[in-house]
Amino acid sequence: MTAPLVVCQMINYQYNFSALDSWAYGSGTKVLHNIVSGVGVMLGRHSDLQTGLPFQSMTTGARQFHEPVRLLAVLEAETARISQVISRHVVLQNLFNNQWLHLVSCHPTTGEFAQYQPGGTWKTISPPIL
Repeated sequence: MTAPLVVCQMINYQYNFSALDSWAYGSGTKVLHNIVSGVGVMLGRHSDLQTGLPFQSMTTGARQFHEPVRLLAVLEAETARISQVISRHVVLQNLFNNQWLHLVSCHPTTGEFAQYQPGGTWKTISPPIL
């Protein structure tokens, strides 16, 4: 759970924040970009380092490619087992308890769904419609 969820969350939020406000959290337009040492870009010669995604990768101008939503992770495992893993990793506690991403468990034998709640409790939910 640690590496895959942390990486997915980081990618999701790069798209999420860049889609919310391309100029503040993204990197603006590609037209004016100057690459800075492989870590980001600057707009022109005298701007701040920008590490988000460019405007052109988020929209056509008429419509957005990415809807800014929080990541939903669905794990096929018992809630007790998932809670044990979360209790051993502070990074997972921070992500789930602060609701940076949502976690749903699908019980492997019963097929019941439960959503993780801040503080480590679980709430039974009806199956998500995909």
